[in-house]
Amino acid sequence: MKMRIKVAVCALAAGLLTPPAPAAAGSLSAVDSAVLDPSRSAVFHGMATEAEAVHRARLSSGPQGDALRNLAESSKYVVQTTPEMLAGDEIDPVTFDECQSHQVTPANPIWFKNKYNSCVSTALGIDHYVTRNGQRVLTGTSVFRRSYISIAQPAENRIKFGIRLIHDHDEDVVDDSVLVDLKIGCLEVHLDPAWEGSCTTSLGGAPKTIAQLKVENGADPAWFESTLSTTKASTDMYSAERRGYFSVDHLVTVTDREGRMATTFYPAADVRCDDAKYVSGSKCVFHKVSSSLALYTSDPKHGESAKFIKDAQTNLVLTYPGSLGKKVPGRFGEEPLHRLYKDYDTKNDIAGSHRKVRRACQVRWGVDYTLNAAGEVLQCDEYPFATTYENSARVNDSTPLTYAVRPVNALHNETAGQLYGKWLGTDHILDGDPFYVIIR
Repeated sequence: MKMRIKVAVCALAAGLLTPPAPAAAGSLSAVDSAVLDPSRSAVFHGMATEAEAVHRARLSSGPQGDALRNLAESSKYVVQTTPEMLAGDEIDPVTFDECQSHQVTPANPIWFKNKYNSCVSTALGIDHYVTRNGQRVLTGTSVFRRSYISIAQPAENRIKFGIRLIHDHDEDVVDDSVLVDLKIGCLEVHLDPAWEGSCTTSLGGAPKTIAQLKVENGADPAWFESTLSTTKASTDMYSAERRGYFSVDHLVTVTDREGRMATTFYPAADVRCDDAKYVSGSKCVFHKVSSSLALYTSDPKHGESAKFIKDAQTNLVLTYPGSLGKKVPGRFGEEPLHRLYKDYDTKNDIAGSHRKVRRACQVRWGVDYTLNAAGEVLQCDEYPFATTYENSARVNDSTPLTYAVRPVNALHNETAGQLYGKWLGTDHILDGDPFYVIIR
């Protein structure tokens, strides 16, 4: 389904003949609550100072506390990394053409290429009005294809934004002198006083008339950069990482020849930035996005490990201990796994898990399980991974979750482990972050 967002030059796109009275700056109680919802598009009629007050209120009205920190737990957006992708660019920047080829919906208004790149491409309709007998009457619409891309920059707490407008067609009578101003919004949104941060955004250029945009036809996109930093970190266990939370969005303001202004706000994206040293990529990621790693059962170098994980996720009794009535997490669509980084392993559960699974393999396959009859060297593979909060040391007979082990080819186990370890870093998965393992 194609989304078409219409910007009314002098009235709401819903067809009102008379624009609503603008809310006074600082008096947000008069603004419709839908306009203040950062998860949806909305149109506001008023001057620049009034629109800015509404804009800041929108960006700061999202989730707080644990709901903010745990946005990725919803698994609404999940991006997948394959072994082939791990051999390429960590960031893999999204392009305008790539963006335009992906459709978004009201339920999923943003496409995430990965945790570092987001994109929205929709039809943008700018409605034109004239005054007749004291009434504002719709005369026509200018329709553009709007593509908006966001690219987190490698090794920095900086995001680059681009907005491209390509003229599609006009409907009826339009006014090419209407000014179109493209902007990016960014705000530190954690209202807990334990956090303080800043988010600065560069100017993207002067407003352009519809006539100018038609001539350019997307050849001169507007570019912006935002720098996001946490100046005061929380006092929790992650204070050294300086995790900070931000809301970023895109807005379009149109001004007609009579000076009437209408600003359309688009759904905001949630961003987390940090200074953690044990991950790579950008220092900023789109925080509502969950990660997933894909492994192949047919791969000649890690296929045995992939097959073992698939059995654990889908038919646990094919593994050991294979407890009936229990399950393992990490399968897409079910409970995710969560990374356990060694510096936060205060109970030494990673080492404890390694010991527990080796004992389990010895119990089931004997102390000589590391060498089969064909002389093949085997290793005791475990799932969930030891470096997760769901590892074998953290489950027991009384917990609904369990673990699985199986001796597999040593090379396959080591290769899968190397892919997993590299992926944790390149996909910027911090301690406690949720993720999935997808077996193909």
